[in-house]
Amino acid sequence: MTLRIERVTAGYFPGRPVVRDVSLEVDQCEILTVLGSSGSGKTTLLRVIAGLHKPDSGGIHLDNRDVTAIKPEKRRIALVPQEGALFPHIDVASNIGYGLQGRGYGALTSKGEREARVTELLELIDMAGYGTRLPHQLSGGQQQRVALARALAPNPAAVLLDEPFSSLDAGLRLDVRSEVVDLLREAEVPAILITHDQDEAMSVSDTIAILNDGAIEQVGTPREVYQQPKNQVVAKATGDCVIVSGESLGLGSEYREVMVRPEQFELIPEVQGDGGPAGSIPGIVGSVTYRGKEQLVNIALDSGVSITANVATQIDWSIDDRVLVRINGAPHAI
Repeated sequence: MTLRIERVTAGYFPGRPVVRDVSLEVDQCEILTVLGSSGSGKTTLLRVIAGLHKPDSGGIHLDNRDVTAIKPEKRRIALVPQEGALFPHIDVASNIGYGLQGRGYGALTSKGEREARVTELLELIDMAGYGTRLPHQLSGGQQQRVALARALAPNPAAVLLDEPFSSLDAGLRLDVRSEVVDLLREAEVPAILITHDQDEAMSVSDTIAILNDGAIEQVGTPREVYQQPKNQVVAKATGDCVIVSGESLGLGSEYREVMVRPEQFELIPEVQGDGGPAGSIPGIVGSVTYRGKEQLVNIALDSGVSITANVATQIDWSIDDRVLVRINGAPHAI
């Protein structure tokens, strides 16, 4: 099964699109993350795909089937909303089995079949025995797993996740993220996740689409969009970076403007009378932020630009230390 978004434009007022000519394709078992800042159009795009908002133009396809005009409950696309949105007054089993009733896609007429499917999903999310608990009796991570199980219960053709980990604390987020990815892989469906979290996008995605002001800037693997961004918008959306003239870093004339990630900078103490390694640039430490296994060192280069290096903590850098800066790996021309 393949989910295709074809040239979708959508908004809430005539002539003022929030999403502009967006095309994406997600294959079976693939996780595509739409990464963008607040106001970039992520939620509107997700609502269009789910069938909750009508596009001004373009379409949504599952394989060769156009589902653009099909009602949400009939189009076989499941949505996991922010914070899970479980029904607080019914137990876990009833939450998971909610979509198996009625006349929506994947509904089961037999009570025994519904109960068997709920039992199967409780085992899948490693929560067998939790069926009679109410949502408030669960941890945040457990609630998120139940929300995903509820979405998967009617065997959807695709799954959408709306910033599903944003309400979890940092320690829990990593574990739940890994569990959810494993569940999506087992379900073997195309999935689209939207987020503004760079680390999240890099760690869970097969493909990342950078959304800016309603339009797609670049689509690629996490490695491609991080190491080879097409422009400054993509470079800054995917992580910390320095974008300066190649000349200020002592590079050749072919580097007019370059992007360098903080971890590419190597710092060497400047020794009086020693010019240092070839290609190194002198500067002075302006500030140091210690972060345990690493430190961020801000340096004013003698060439007139300021950079931030993410380096190991073996050397205890201090403000006003003279330093030589060298770039590891090739800088990326923007």
